[in-house]
Amino acid sequence: VSINIDNLVDAVEAAESLEEKFERTSEDLYQRCLGYARSNLASWQVLINFILNNKSRKGYVVKLCEALKNDSNVTIRRRVEDVSKLAEEGPSYIVKNLLWRIVCKKNQANQLGLFVSVKNPNGSSSWSCNASVQLSLVNQDTGAHFLQHFNHKFGAGAESKGFQSFMNWGQVVNGYIKDNTLLVEAKITVLSVSGVQETLGKAEKDIGWFHDPMDVPEFEEDYFNIESDQDEMEKDLPVMLRCEKSFVSVLQSTLMAQSKYFKARLSTNWSKHSRTSLVHDDDDEFAVMRTIKITGYNPTAVKTLFEHVQGYSHMMKECQAFDVLGDMLLLCDYYIIPEPVKIILDKMENTPVTADNLVTVFETGKKLEINERLKHVADVLIRRSLTYAGANLASWQSVL
Repeated sequence: VSINIDNLVDAVEAAESLEEKFERTSEDLYQRCLGYARSNLASWQVLINFILNNKSRKGYVVKLCEALKNDSNVTIRRRVEDVSKLAEEGPSYIVKNLLWRIVCKKNQANQLGLFVSVKNPNGSSSWSCNASVQLSLVNQDTGAHFLQHFNHKFGAGAESKGFQSFMNWGQVVNGYIKDNTLLVEAKITVLSVSGVQETLGKAEKDIGWFHDPMDVPEFEEDYFNIESDQDEMEKDLPVMLRCEKSFVSVLQSTLMAQSKYFKARLSTNWSKHSRTSLVHDDDDEFAVMRTIKITGYNPTAVKTLFEHVQGYSHMMKECQAFDVLGDMLLLCDYYIIPEPVKIILDKMENTPVTADNLVTVFETGKKLEINERLKHVADVLIRRSLTYAGANLASWQSVL
């Protein structure tokens, strides 16, 4: 049975359970687990997802990570999904607290160049790393490798090493490109390291990612296009918005002025639409008060957003919780309330990612990802969380 990312923890658990009575089988299986992990968990994105997906089985994850913590032999991979984008930066991998990346170039002589680039994220200029590197181009039909090898002392001013002419481009096209995809591997053996801190530095710019601008999502101009013929007095009645045990009262006229959705929903034609539960609250002293029940959102986000809509912005100014800010964005999108969006995005952009909110930032990004209009915001949040992780969780100790 082949080991993969889905059954890796199962395999570690099986190896441990076999240890007492089937020692040799246990050791063989455990070494297979380590081999898979060395080759497939070097990428930060894969590693973080692996840990998050196996939180309930922490003991086996810890055992695996501890075994890999000081590993000096790692194989990193780069899959170029579109050969026309060969020169774009590939993913970074962490080996011995340094950032390693495979670089591909097609030169003017129609040759494929392959290199390994190494960065010390803490910014020190006195670091060095002696390494033996085997670069290989993988034939995706036969599995054969075309190999070239070098030894190099990486350091400040000597961060990159490789081959300007690894292979003629004609050979690459005929034997190594499949479905417009190229697969490159680098087998790295670190011989010695000096001047490299146990934890990475905090400069996000050294990770190699960039921040996309956070644009205001576009809202459809004629979402409902329903004109209300309500009496002006009725428009000044309060509406109770309830989310779990939290509630906020907002004047109907304010809701209708700020939100095209509520303008349509609270008109005389509101019953034709069913996106919220809208009922009369007979227990209230105002029998005509409408109560809108909002479900599926953070109650603090509901209260903060609709307090802001009324002009009470103290909660919005103080809010730095990414999960609350994320739910407010979703509420603005759902109920078509464009005015607060820029404020929320600015707060997201200016609130730093820290060890305390790292997981929340990542989870907020994943939650926003399913909304096509907010996907660009999700991409930035996920990238920021991975950037912070790359800059601060370099050692296995800090990851755990």
